[in-house]
Amino acid sequence: MKIFKYTILSLFAVAVLASCGDDDDNGNVVAADPTCSDGIQNQGETGVDCGGPCTPCEDMGTVDFSGTFTQVDIMGRPGINTVLGISDERKDDFNDSTPAEQGANFATEFTGMINGYHTAYGAEYENNILNLTADQMGSILALDVLQVAPNAPTTYFDGENVLTGRNLTDDVVDVSLVLLFGGANGDRFDGDDGLPELVSDNVGFDSTNAITTSFPYMAPAN
Repeated sequence: MKIFKYTILSLFAVAVLASCGDDDDNGNVVAADPTCSDGIQNQGETGVDCGGPCTPCEDMGTVDFSGTFTQVDIMGRPGINTVLGISDERKDDFNDSTPAEQGANFATEFTGMINGYHTAYGAEYENNILNLTADQMGSILALDVLQVAPNAPTTYFDGENVLTGRNLTDDVVDVSLVLLFGGANGDRFDGDDGLPELVSDNVGFDSTNAITTSFPYMAPAN
């Protein structure tokens, strides 16, 4: 039970990838000792570890999309299936599913997990900040799609609008945690009353170096 209680925060851990910070005149990363197998485009290469002084880059030609493909993952809302899936097998089932199938097949299980996390800490689920019950939250989160409202502000949640889209600056994990564990009244899992802080992963947003104006819109890794 102790392991069950204290592993939930680790489910939302964010991996920070490290890379070199020096750029050459072409904007390519320069490694201290560039090689043809360092995973970086440098030393005159025309691709990553190919071209220039390395072996020629493979001519990909026209990509062939014919054939039968298999869906292996779905993630409209990051972390939801990770936290609310009842087993590895059911998480795989969820990843294989289509939105039309998810409500009927997973809402009850998600609701059970939501209540189970509260019970593990000796607490009861309180209607969340949107006044949604556990059953309602289970049904909403089981439909794992990113909703867009063309005539409303684009936001995952800004205090008024909710699930009308998603900005790169939206802290989607914190929003999900608040909706799951931040009751409007009663047990809030905010670090008070003997309860752990589960309403944030405590990973802040660096507004000075977080996004760019060109694709893929994310700043280089630190």
